[in-house]
Amino acid sequence: MYRTLLLIMLAFGPALAAPGLLKGNTPSLSAPSIVSQARALAVSDRMEGIAVLEDYLAQGKDEELMAVVTLEAGEQRRLHGDLETARAHFQAVTKRWPEHPAKEAALLGMALVAYDSGHASGNSMATLRMVPDELATPTMNADRYRILALQAEQEGAETQELKLLVEQAYLGASDDPEVLARVDRSLAHMAPESERPEVVQPLADMSDAADEAALQRAQGSLRAGDMAQAKRHAEELLQNYPESDYIRAAEWVVMRADANNPYNPKTVGVLLPLSGKYAPAGGQLRDTLEMGFEGTGTKLVVLDTGGTGDGAKAQLKELVLKHGVAVIIGPLTQDEAYPAVAEAQAAAVPLVSLSQSPDQTDVGNWIFQTALTPEQQVMGLLKEMMDQRMARRFAVMAPDTPYGRAAKDTFVEQVMKRGGTVDTILFYDPTQKDFRKDARKLPKDLPYDAIFIPDSYSRVAMIASSLAYEEYAIGSFSPGRGTPVPLIGLNGWHNERLAATGGKYVERCVFVDAFYAEDPAVGSFVRLYENRFNRTPGVLDATAYDTAKLVAVAVASQAPDRGAFRAALNGAALSNPTSGGNQFDGQREVARTLHAFTIEDGEMRRIGDMGDPLE
Repeated sequence: MYRTLLLIMLAFGPALAAPGLLKGNTPSLSAPSIVSQARALAVSDRMEGIAVLEDYLAQGKDEELMAVVTLEAGEQRRLHGDLETARAHFQAVTKRWPEHPAKEAALLGMALVAYDSGHASGNSMATLRMVPDELATPTMNADRYRILALQAEQEGAETQELKLLVEQAYLGASDDPEVLARVDRSLAHMAPESERPEVVQPLADMSDAADEAALQRAQGSLRAGDMAQAKRHAEELLQNYPESDYIRAAEWVVMRADANNPYNPKTVGVLLPLSGKYAPAGGQLRDTLEMGFEGTGTKLVVLDTGGTGDGAKAQLKELVLKHGVAVIIGPLTQDEAYPAVAEAQAAAVPLVSLSQSPDQTDVGNWIFQTALTPEQQVMGLLKEMMDQRMARRFAVMAPDTPYGRAAKDTFVEQVMKRGGTVDTILFYDPTQKDFRKDARKLPKDLPYDAIFIPDSYSRVAMIASSLAYEEYAIGSFSPGRGTPVPLIGLNGWHNERLAATGGKYVERCVFVDAFYAEDPAVGSFVRLYENRFNRTPGVLDATAYDTAKLVAVAVASQAPDRGAFRAALNGAALSNPTSGGNQFDGQREVARTLHAFTIEDGEMRRIGDMGDPLE
């Protein structure tokens, strides 16, 4: 049957080489813009293209396009190796749209899934031959012709017949470097380089997206293992678009290609300040990370950033180009964080930041964050204050620092979203020792429900004393007029010394944190940590430990490249997290629950007496 079909095709000439034309006039299945966009993204980032398609499906924007978008989602899932999800998408097309032209391609997709999973049947092979080319995606055509060419070779087909199938496979793969590399690995021996069909790359144009498309081609070639092609595309971008936002990303393609793009799926890089003023914290986190990776077979390469952005960038470069790490954990401080995440995004290397600095994951899709962010803390704090205590009016006293201003912005935004008001905002110099002048600026005649101070426990105690000196009713202190107002804050308050240093001025305060060492749920971690280091762990230690465990889950997936490693990291989950969150959310931050605390009768306790944490 197969040889008969080939002879018919050849008898009618190359124009009828595609098996689809054996069925006569067939409607063409054109690609809408959403599919074209997803295919362009998939060239360098398959999961990014999938996300575009599946987000569109979840929203159900245009029923007329749903069949084609579902089909493409299935095909991109198949190319990514997620065969079960691919099959589900293809089956959805056949069941929901049985009269749509996409049904034929969906049947072809299921046949390819069967072949990819090692369960191809006679019907599967027949489907590979009979579905019209016009109804299939280019990558489906590439893979089916690749399979048919290999089968024809095994059956002893004529040279002309093989050449025809090989040409079709190469042409179908021309826009997807990963598929093209697979076709080339399988069929290059049937078509010497001088006789292979020319694969025409899209010409660069002067549109706004031309530099991005050039970068996608460069990164796609790098991912496919073609170092020379990757470097050529990157250098073209550098030459033709010197003002492009993708210059650094193109430079990274050149550097990775020159280094032969080393990649070790079980090697994890760590960036920490092991010298300078943050060295004690950096050393402590290094110890915790090493404890978290024990028994996983993971190799750690820990490098010292010196606590600077330049140090972080230089060491990141060594981790990628010399050690070929699959992922980078760190850095810790704000000075290191933003330069490092920008460099990791340009390098297309997953980075899991330990810094609390806000908006790091906004830099791009290669950046993850496990640190407890100010936004998460503010949302947990307001859940207690506004949802449970019905507070509505607030004042803010914040340090005049990037952290203080970011915390203030987040607090105001979240209060307003919940229907509350922030009537007074004051900033103070955090380096001073006397805050009475700042306390005088806070109006006494406004009925605040709470005063928000996003600072450390030691400075909060000084500010509280200054407010009391100026006869402001706070905590359990009342100078004879007004109801005392509670002070509220974030996890910088979480220290047993707060009660002693703040006294009655911090009574009835409220603050939040993601870790509570006395919680029975984290008892095993606390005992392990205390036995190892002879100290009680804090939230940074708990966060670092969970970071190690999440990354170890991704390491265990044995991802073939960093794109697959990033996907594994996105899907990693923990059954018993110590810092309130077990996996990454859609913003690649750890979604977590928080504990709320207060001071009563001079002692810190968790609100709710060991009750459920705040979500």
